[in-house]
Amino acid sequence: MDKLVQHTIDKLEKIEDQNHKLFMKKMIPSKKTVLGIKTPILKNIIKELMAETANYSLREKIELAIEFIRTDIFEMGQIAYEFIGIDKKLMAALTLPDLERMNYNLDNWASVDTFSVYVFGKAWKTGKVSDAYFMKLVHHPNFWQRRIAIVSTVPLNQKSNKNISDPDRTLKICTEVVSDYEDLVVKALSWALRVLAKREPKAVQAFIDTHQNELHKRVLREVNNTLIFGLKNEKK
Repeated sequence: MDKLVQHTIDKLEKIEDQNHKLFMKKMIPSKKTVLGIKTPILKNIIKELMAETANYSLREKIELAIEFIRTDIFEMGQIAYEFIGIDKKLMAALTLPDLERMNYNLDNWASVDTFSVYVFGKAWKTGKVSDAYFMKLVHHPNFWQRRIAIVSTVPLNQKSNKNISDPDRTLKICTEVVSDYEDLVVKALSWALRVLAKREPKAVQAFIDTHQNELHKRVLREVNNTLIFGLKNEKK
């Protein structure tokens, strides 16, 4: 184990927040170890980690991030995914086997979404992961893996994506889950469509019109509200 792995665990354990831990265990059920560290503190630790690894090679940084993830500590995974995702050079150095090693024991929405938005979706956008891979993933028997496939469309359509959107790949994935009523899949589908709706409202409206008899009522309500009001919940 890299010394930085244990050093970071020790650092987190010293600032463990029992009240926040209880809150997180309620909001983000998981079998992972949860220490209860708030997001602003994790952001600072990521900055410290970037400084501490300044002399590491790209490969060493990637292997370090995978070690963080494999500790099965929720916060260590969150740190690792963001550490990789915010560094363009690290993202460029990733391989598909690296990504598959990072897709490890994901059993909660927060870990899944951080991995999908910060890492996996960006890797798809740059061609490191094929469309065929995602089409296979969206039919995975594990609903967390299906959620990864759906949420990975989000980076394709975010405003930060240089004003480029990708309705074709997004809607191709969404079409595969229009009749999937697993709660976490329904919520992911709504999110993916709402992000795209802000960039490609006509394409999303056409999708809704085509599949309105299959889509979950939550998806219809939230996406229609986004198309009309710009928000998933109707303005009061």
